[in-house]
Amino acid sequence: MVRLLLSLAVLISLLTACNSTGVEVSDGTNVNSTTPHTDGNDSITDAISVLLGETKAVTLNPAGDQDFYKIILKNPTRLVVEAKGVAAGKVVLLSLYDSNGVLLDSVGTELAGIIRASLTAAVHYVKVHFSSPEAFSTSPFYLSFYSDTSDTTEPNNSFETAYPIQTNGTYPTKWSGSGDVDFYRLAVLQGGLYTISTSGVPSANKLRISLYDTNSVLMRYVDAASYVTNGNVSLPFVATLGESYYVKLENLNTTGAATPFSLSVKKDLIDTTEYNNTKESAYPIQLEKTYATKTYPSGDEDFFKLKLADATMLQVRLNQINYSVKPTVSIYDTAGILLTYGSGYYDDTLSAALESGTYFIKVNDQGGGNSDIPYLITFATDPIDTMEFNNTIATASPVEIGKSYSTKMYPVGDIDFYKITIADSMAFSISLKGLTYPISSQVTVLDSSGSKILAGKVGNWSDYTLPVTVSAGVYYVKLENPTTSTADKAFTISFTK
Repeated sequence: MVRLLLSLAVLISLLTACNSTGVEVSDGTNVNSTTPHTDGNDSITDAISVLLGETKAVTLNPAGDQDFYKIILKNPTRLVVEAKGVAAGKVVLLSLYDSNGVLLDSVGTELAGIIRASLTAAVHYVKVHFSSPEAFSTSPFYLSFYSDTSDTTEPNNSFETAYPIQTNGTYPTKWSGSGDVDFYRLAVLQGGLYTISTSGVPSANKLRISLYDTNSVLMRYVDAASYVTNGNVSLPFVATLGESYYVKLENLNTTGAATPFSLSVKKDLIDTTEYNNTKESAYPIQLEKTYATKTYPSGDEDFFKLKLADATMLQVRLNQINYSVKPTVSIYDTAGILLTYGSGYYDDTLSAALESGTYFIKVNDQGGGNSDIPYLITFATDPIDTMEFNNTIATASPVEIGKSYSTKMYPVGDIDFYKITIADSMAFSISLKGLTYPISSQVTVLDSSGSKILAGKVGNWSDYTLPVTVSAGVYYVKLENPTTSTADKAFTISFTK
């Protein structure tokens, strides 16, 4: 009996000595235990199982020792594996593997190390060792396994796992480390101008935002070379109703910080005419109305659809244009045939004599200029040349002897007809006043059948009078510019005895 008691005492003493020197036990003691471990999990097949939220005390001893840990994820998880308390001068390496032993990620830092990875529900392995094969440590450091709850959009590292986002939503996110990318999917319920932007991105990161169509085809991207403020990036684009788009975030600087930041999606509430980038999606407009719009982003084209019940002298007026935009206004008929166009800097007006029908007005900057600053576009009838539309005998404007009328010879090719009824034979004069360079003019008098009975000379941007003597009847006065030079400037036509 005495010998048996002595044997038990010796055995207990040996076990105590082993544990006090930090010998690793095969089941992987939790850090809450004071017993670090150094052996028994040197390969994937011998990996020690750990749980999310668990921390292990680790010693790497002898030199070249490596430890494996096995974690079973029941749900897709943003896994974080973090080493802390590594002895000074030691560089700990952490490596992450999938269930087949394929390396997914690896990091190595002095004193600490951390891996962040978006993982599917499966078995994964983590290997920990020192970078130097000669390095070892008899003092424990600590390895923690937990899920990153600050990035609720993970896992979203592919088109298939893209996180769904909505208009006017803000989403917290961050990068796990080298190679991490984040995908988002936006289903557009209302066409228009949208902006994808970030906030809180550390300046050390070089962010790139890429935009893809519903078929995952790259449309455009922006990065640190443009649209950047303190590391943040904005990507404006015009979205089509009913389409889906993918947004990809990536950090081009692999040494950047993993600080959380936000992604936002906003629809432009000023340029409410979007989406109108094609003839088919042209925004319907009304005469005597003003609309706020933008030429943004680069390459933006805006189409407007106008239905005229009557012939009209149309004016398209642009106001409050930003200096970086030189808009071109083009007017097309329903067949897509260009009728007229004009362009210029700052505020501008394009006039066109149009018959009843449907027309399309396109506004764009052919030089690629753009600005996120809105401007105003107005569609109106010409307030000065109220005689229009009078480009044919059938639409001739009725006039009276003893009255004057404001008119224009604009645009190029404009012809104005006036109808005058004479009760008795008489002599009167047709006078043009206020003509300026480069407007030329010619006056022709026609009888009721449209035959010429009198033609005046061509006047070059100066006052002009044509004396007429006729008998009782109906007559037409034709006013035209026989040259190809004109201007949107008013002058006066008078009929006096």
